[in-house]
Amino acid sequence: MLSALVAGCIGTETDNTSVPITRTSNKAPIVPGYESMRVTNVADDAALGEVLLGELNCLSCHIATGDEHAGINERITTKTAPDLSGIGQRVTPGWLAAYLADPQAQKSGVTMPNLFQAVPAAERESAVEQLTHFLISESGTLESAEYQPPLYRATVERGRKLFHSVGCVACHAPEQGDSGLTTPSVPLPDLAAKTSVFALTQFLLNPETVLHGGRMPSLYLNEEEATDIAVYLLREQESAAVERIAGLEFEYFLDPMQDEDADGFFTRPPPIFDELVAENIGQIDVLSLNLPIRTSRGNHMFRYSGLIPIETAGTYTFVLASDRRSGSELLIDGEAVATKGQDTGREITVEVDLEAGDHAVEVTYYIRGDTRQPYVETTITGGTFAEPTPIDRIAIVEDVRLAPTLPAVFQVDQAAAEQGAQLFTRVGCASCHELRGTVPDPASYSAPLLETLKFDVASEWHTAVGAPRYNLDDSQRHAIIEATRDLDQLAQPRDIASEVVHALGTYDCYACHQRIETSGAAGGPNATRISYFTLAPGLDLGDEGRIPPTLTGIGGKLKPEALHSVLTEDRMHVRRNYMQTRMPRFGGKPIATLAATLEAADATMGDLDEPPFTEQAIKDGRTLIGDQGMSCITCHDVGVNAAQGVSTINMATFYARLRAGWVNRLLRDPHSINTDTRMPSFWTGGSVIHPDIADGTVTGQINAIYTYLSLGSSMPIPGGMNVGDSMVLTPKDEPIIFRTFMTDVSPRAIVVGYPESVHVGFDANVMRLAKAWRGGFYDAQGTWSGRAGRFLDPYGNEVANMPPGPALAFLDNIDEPWPPVTMTDRNTGGRFMGYRLDDERRPIFMYQLKDIVIEEQPIPVISPGGTNLTRRFSLEAGQVSDDLYLLLAEGDEIIENTKGSWTIDGYLDVALRSSTPMTPIVRTSQGVQQLLLPVGIASNQTISIDVELSW
Repeated sequence: MLSALVAGCIGTETDNTSVPITRTSNKAPIVPGYESMRVTNVADDAALGEVLLGELNCLSCHIATGDEHAGINERITTKTAPDLSGIGQRVTPGWLAAYLADPQAQKSGVTMPNLFQAVPAAERESAVEQLTHFLISESGTLESAEYQPPLYRATVERGRKLFHSVGCVACHAPEQGDSGLTTPSVPLPDLAAKTSVFALTQFLLNPETVLHGGRMPSLYLNEEEATDIAVYLLREQESAAVERIAGLEFEYFLDPMQDEDADGFFTRPPPIFDELVAENIGQIDVLSLNLPIRTSRGNHMFRYSGLIPIETAGTYTFVLASDRRSGSELLIDGEAVATKGQDTGREITVEVDLEAGDHAVEVTYYIRGDTRQPYVETTITGGTFAEPTPIDRIAIVEDVRLAPTLPAVFQVDQAAAEQGAQLFTRVGCASCHELRGTVPDPASYSAPLLETLKFDVASEWHTAVGAPRYNLDDSQRHAIIEATRDLDQLAQPRDIASEVVHALGTYDCYACHQRIETSGAAGGPNATRISYFTLAPGLDLGDEGRIPPTLTGIGGKLKPEALHSVLTEDRMHVRRNYMQTRMPRFGGKPIATLAATLEAADATMGDLDEPPFTEQAIKDGRTLIGDQGMSCITCHDVGVNAAQGVSTINMATFYARLRAGWVNRLLRDPHSINTDTRMPSFWTGGSVIHPDIADGTVTGQINAIYTYLSLGSSMPIPGGMNVGDSMVLTPKDEPIIFRTFMTDVSPRAIVVGYPESVHVGFDANVMRLAKAWRGGFYDAQGTWSGRAGRFLDPYGNEVANMPPGPALAFLDNIDEPWPPVTMTDRNTGGRFMGYRLDDERRPIFMYQLKDIVIEEQPIPVISPGGTNLTRRFSLEAGQVSDDLYLLLAEGDEIIENTKGSWTIDGYLDVALRSSTPMTPIVRTSQGVQQLLLPVGIASNQTISIDVELSW
């Protein structure tokens, strides 16, 4: 029955093909962190054994009892087995049966033990059949088992590129295999037989839903990236159904830059098509710019791809032609063989040697501006093509449908499933695996207690009938023996240095990162894998830019919240702008405490102490950063403003991430932090280059730089900085007030940019502050360029969006909904009366709501972490008979902090100061929480309110 089950035919008589169970592999289980640590001297055998105890999940069965050994369960970081809830929706029944019968045969080096290694064949078949029926009955079968990828060949190539660049091959074998690797790779099973594109995509998007232990991390893939990788990994399924169709596949793109008046618009480098997102895709019979879709008249790009069958090997002549103003390129088998630039001749002729068989062909075309007679053509001559032949006459595309090589259809036998449910508990599956509705039953299954095991007796290593077989090698056995030699010692907490090594080994951080301990150095990609760590196209930062940073001293470099964020969130990954490999997000209990452990190991007393925050220090720091000082802007971006040369880490991110003490040490002696750094030393031997700045001392200048950096995205632009497009408005000595069109704001938007690099958008239709943001101010092209009328986002970042309704409103009672608004509503929150300027030329907006005249002034407040904002209201009442309310904020969650302070959605902090006592109210209305302030203004009364916003 087992062979039939593997073939997916239980309960049917339509196919009795058998798939034999392969005999057990002799390969020992591969535990990545153990392997990385074993080739170094950072851990002794006992420490290696502790990693194995956790990664092989030993303590889930062999429980440590007694108060004296209770600490063992805390000390050993147990990797939980996969959650089997929904297992049938992720794998084919046949693969599941084969895996249960012999895990090592289906996935050589797997850490899942063979439960039936000493069970007679007939009993094994029966047990596997029952377990399979039970697991499938609990979850159902694969959904969307068949997948038809558009642009199949291009999808596989994108997936191959992603798999070998974003970080997968740090743990898994590259396509070339394990040759040359110093540590074995985490094995992959026969994915083509196991799963579907849809199921694998969902797993790649969020591995922790299945692997709660967090060892398989998230790489922050979007759905398109996850699908591309899934199609690449399942490319062996393509034989399921392939149809060859005459024609080409096309992709249509809009130029990301549409403003023809922008600096460098026509002189930019050619587009990198793999970095663009297609507006539309499809198939055509003829290579033509006239696609069966709506296209723009210019500023767009096209890519055509397919296969050309070559019958005889030889030299072939290709001619690429396109209109003079366009750029075009011909690629054969992924290599560019002909490239035509803009404003050059119309034709390029090349000769290419081709073997017999199918060859991938790709033609790209782009035009900036428009052209009267656009065209693109490509011909081939040679072999069986005696005359120049358009490639569209011979090109084909493959209509591929991917489906698992084992059937996904399965008929559950309920009697077998019921027996499997009992077996699931009886053989110990429930001790390791989660499954909805099942719990371990000690009465049905219990393994010997940890204290009773005789690890040094080889005959007792999982050899009895019913005992799971791990296939451990001699070094793994020895490590476990050493780890368990003294259980009293094993129950004690580790010292901090050992805890760091254990945590980094558990998650195999050493696969990417090096860290130097007192016991030696460990980690970093080996000579083979290191080639897969690459930079973004067009950047030249050397190994310092492409290799993941060292973890030596990392707990004394990053602030605690920054270190925790890097480990667990998609924030503060500053190297992602130029490093292809991504810092992943790990899960599991230990990761939650790793930041604190690293801090305890590395931090220096006083590192978090910051220099005094003064306006003079900000000015001095700004000068030192700019072209009249150290010219840091040569290599570093500042907010949205690009560096003059090759961009490295954005200085706007420094303060949120880096400890003041570490920055001090770095600036004094960069090579003591990183011997390979390209960063120069500015105070060699304690000498000062600019004695007229910041008291002319090294300490004063470094403190000034850190104070300036503390403004984050609201750092004033340093001297000499390239501010980009000529239409980007940049406030310098006084505010800029600009009427424009802004996303999510009515057509009567007024944006105000302040020299303090915090800016606002005011909605003069609704009477509300709509947005506040830091960094760059505003791009005027939506108002000034072409026909204008385009709604644009702020040019900066760290945008705080305010409630969509008016700032003030009269309500009959506290439960009345806040007045709703649309983009075309006017005077909802009063009648706009214009604005006036204060002595610093900052606007004060004026509007009237019934008999109350309101003045609202946004005021920048310079502070560490970024310039914040105060909304200063002045209300002068005539005759008032209704209750007036001020909508301070709204969001999904509002938490009250200290008196007069609230946090909205963990991002925006609101504090209140007023001339008369006022108490806000948090209410739920219109699907959100709202922070409402009953203003309580009386007739003929004048009051003032300051609403302080920080984010």
